[in-house]
Amino acid sequence: MEKEGKSIITAVNYVVVRNGYEKEFEEMVKQLCRETDKMSGFLGSKFFKIDGISAIGSMLPGDLRNEKISPAKYILLTYWESKEAHEKSHVTEIFKKAFEAMPAYLAEMPYEEFYEVLK
Repeated sequence: MEKEGKSIITAVNYVVVRNGYEKEFEEMVKQLCRETDKMSGFLGSKFFKIDGISAIGSMLPGDLRNEKISPAKYILLTYWESKEAHEKSHVTEIFKKAFEAMPAYLAEMPYEEFYEVLK
């Protein structure tokens, strides 16, 4: 599919996971991403876990690069052709099952925002 010049919407999910549930949560998200790869309008994803703090970038004193972050924080970026494609994906059985299972792993419910990719 030709993607050059088409719009892209990014759904950004901020997630905080309970201590001790990181591995289970990560596996669940990786499986969900594999299933999402097959969906119409899906363009890809990235999954991040916070791995320290940039003291210089944060204007904080000391070396925080290896600071333990607890509870674990994640960001999941998913790329879509449209908001409509994203919304359709979330009413599928795959997402319904993930949303039912997810609260057992979380310290806070996910917060999701849409961003339009400008460049």
